[in-house]
Amino acid sequence: MKKIDLSISTLFPAFKWLKTYQISSFKSDLIAAFIVLAMLVPQGMAYAMLAGLPPVMGIYASILPMIVYAFTGSSTTLSIGPVAIISMMVFATLNPLFPVGSQQYIEAVYLLSMMVGVISLVLGLLRFGFLIQLISHPVIQSFIIASALLIALGQLKFLLDIPLQSNNIPEFISSLGSVENY
Repeated sequence: MKKIDLSISTLFPAFKWLKTYQISSFKSDLIAAFIVLAMLVPQGMAYAMLAGLPPVMGIYASILPMIVYAFTGSSTTLSIGPVAIISMMVFATLNPLFPVGSQQYIEAVYLLSMMVGVISLVLGLLRFGFLIQLISHPVIQSFIIASALLIALGQLKFLLDIPLQSNNIPEFISSLGSVENY
């Protein structure tokens, strides 16, 4: 019986801390949950738009993983949910293949998500996390800076309400010069 309890608490670490949870902390935890929720709604909508999905899917992708992780995760400081770089990579991968926003595009996003999840799970079980140590710090920094620039330039059309059609920087700059009446 103890072995079964051990495996359940390994799969669901929440069972460990729920035994010692003090109800006096509930009010503070509820306030913290609403604060995080207030931040996640617009953030999730923006990430969904970056991925070429309807904004409501970003809300689901922001909130549901946190609820699941609350019961299955063991870290108290880890943040789970969508990020801008992954949203951009999804868009860059599927945009050439399917019309953005179509049912086919959404189904392809589901399939891509499942494939990445299964591959990540297998690599984690095989303990391949050490491979990240082989990527140099300048390469990671360059990737982050380039992603930040692409995100900022990609959102410029929404900020300025200018119809820009390009996804690469040279075409983007030339299309800025061709905008009239703004």
